[in-house]
Amino acid sequence: MRLRGFALVAFLGGCGGSDGVSPAQAREHCNTFIESFYCPKLVTCFGGTLDQPTCVAAAQTGIDCTRVMGEKGDFATCTSQLDASPCTVVLDSAGTVHLPASCSGIFLIP
Repeated sequence: MRLRGFALVAFLGGCGGSDGVSPAQAREHCNTFIESFYCPKLVTCFGGTLDQPTCVAAAQTGIDCTRVMGEKGDFATCTSQLDASPCTVVLDSAGTVHLPASCSGIFLIP
């Protein structure tokens, strides 16, 4: 299965100043985002054709959380909006993943 939504670096990765979050905390948030929000949502939305380990491995290929140096925006807003988004918004009929705008560029990667 090819997952078009794993172009996470383009969507989640950004440049610019950090919003007061340490690099270590930002890296932790990145891993938490993938493991606790992004992949659980996709596993649900793909209706059993995707499992959590496969999703996490693919997502970690798309964004290397070890390179994250900060955050821009509000992590809590991003995760709560993703959590509240119905699958019809997150996943379109072509299989492309659409994250909330609040998640755009949230993790700062040099």
